[in-house]
Amino acid sequence: LPARRPTTAEILRRYADILRNRAAQPLFIGVALEGACVFGPFPYFAVLLGADGHGTLRAGIAVACFGAGGFAYTMLAPFLLRRMGQARMMRLAGCAVLAGMLCLATGMPDVGIGGALLIGLGFFMLHNSIQTRVTEVAPGARGSAVALHAFCYFLGQAIGPAIFGLMMVAAGAGPSLAFSGAGVLVISLWLSRLRAG
Repeated sequence: LPARRPTTAEILRRYADILRNRAAQPLFIGVALEGACVFGPFPYFAVLLGADGHGTLRAGIAVACFGAGGFAYTMLAPFLLRRMGQARMMRLAGCAVLAGMLCLATGMPDVGIGGALLIGLGFFMLHNSIQTRVTEVAPGARGSAVALHAFCYFLGQAIGPAIFGLMMVAAGAGPSLAFSGAGVLVISLWLSRLRAG
């Protein structure tokens, strides 16, 4: 017999149960903040990487380098997990993102593009660690837990650019980038100290 489709009330009850799980709450908060901090500067890459008319080209290269950081993570992940373990790798990820943001803050385009590679490497190291832990906090409702994880992540990713733009107006690009990078470092230190599962 085909599986019975759950009712709306059952679905909402399942999500409520997951949100009440104290092991899950930091992961959902952390991934929302991570999305905001990492992706807040992205729409401003063209401005950050040069007012000489080549900022848009450099922005495209920077986004490609961010993606290349993800490829680097897939190659390094087995080695890092074996040598460092997940918690220490998460802390290293926060340091990588902070370093990348500080590279962007220098105002030197080539250094900033290199920074985007570091941000990408650090982001994928941290994000995949959070996602792995999300799959462990609700064994009976993994699909719902991962859906909530995605919702929180994309919510942060959507809000981040607006917050970063306001910060740039109030404090300037350098302090805003430093704050974003420090935010990811704090998130990585916080979540790495929590027990997995």
